[in-house]
Amino acid sequence: MRKFFFLLLSALWLVSSGYAQETNSSADTLICDVYAFAPLVMHINDGPLTGVDIDLVKRLADDLGRPVKFREVSEFRDVFQGIQSGEADLAVSGLTITDERERLYDFTHPYLYTGLQILTKAEAQSQLVTIIKVACSWQVFSAIMFLFVILVVFGHLIWLLEQGKEVIADKYRDGIMDAIWYAFCIISTVGEGGIYVKRAISRMISIVVWIICSTLVLGSIFGMITSALTVESFQYHINGLEDLRGKTVAVVQDTYATESIQRMDLGCSFEEGTLSQSCQLLSDDKVDAVIFDAAPLLYFANKQSQPGEFAVVGELFDKQDYGIVMAAGSPLRETINRLILKYKQDGALETILHRYGM
Repeated sequence: MRKFFFLLLSALWLVSSGYAQETNSSADTLICDVYAFAPLVMHINDGPLTGVDIDLVKRLADDLGRPVKFREVSEFRDVFQGIQSGEADLAVSGLTITDERERLYDFTHPYLYTGLQILTKAEAQSQLVTIIKVACSWQVFSAIMFLFVILVVFGHLIWLLEQGKEVIADKYRDGIMDAIWYAFCIISTVGEGGIYVKRAISRMISIVVWIICSTLVLGSIFGMITSALTVESFQYHINGLEDLRGKTVAVVQDTYATESIQRMDLGCSFEEGTLSQSCQLLSDDKVDAVIFDAAPLLYFANKQSQPGEFAVVGELFDKQDYGIVMAAGSPLRETINRLILKYKQDGALETILHRYGM
């Protein structure tokens, strides 16, 4: 009997130990190495890590039931060292899936499809040239025609409604210009032009038109013209790969993008550095352009600079797929692949990308 109880207790201990080990294993911290690469991995105002890749890995860790720890490396090439040594489970930072890398590591399914583009700096042009360009633009012409249509329609409506009220002449030839003048004054919010309509319906329509035009139409048009003036005040001497011949281009060292660019016959010289160094060289007019992955260049031009100061130009080329890196034969790969496919189907991945303007 004692032997039976001893065997029973031993069996229970073994089962509980195995369960505890399994539980602890599932709760092991997921180690993920990253390199700052906005908008995929970044600090905003010295805050905690954020970005597309950070949000994606956090979502994966939640679904895996494991806490996650991010380890930031100072050089891009170091992001793979933790995977090589076995200290890290994952690595992210806009890592391009290449045949060479796939011989060394396992990649997940792609979660982002992108490519290379050109970042260039604007050259300011004279204010007179800017005004002429904007004045002759299709945007301004369309806005003026739209206001003209409103003016004519509103003027005719007021002329019809005020017939017999001796405010506006009943004859079309004599009264329509006064009615259009009244419409212009109302729409431009300068008053009533010395014409005071008498019918209540005329006054109500005037109020509605005034509210719509002053708050919506004119505001939108002035905003459009201001935006056009801002954009047109800059011009770009590089608009595609064909404009790079004889120029100096900054590239990001130790990246697939740099390897790809230098294999192309662009007829330009290169300066290598980090992404921030490359953008600074462009800002200081020490290089003519930066070529790198489209996502961080767009983020720099649209979120980190003054409107129109920098632009991402030309078509997307040398298209690339970003994936999450792990050690060859990692048991996490299959599960993470299933989760990434799920995020693509249920819109979770799209939500993360939109959060960072992608």
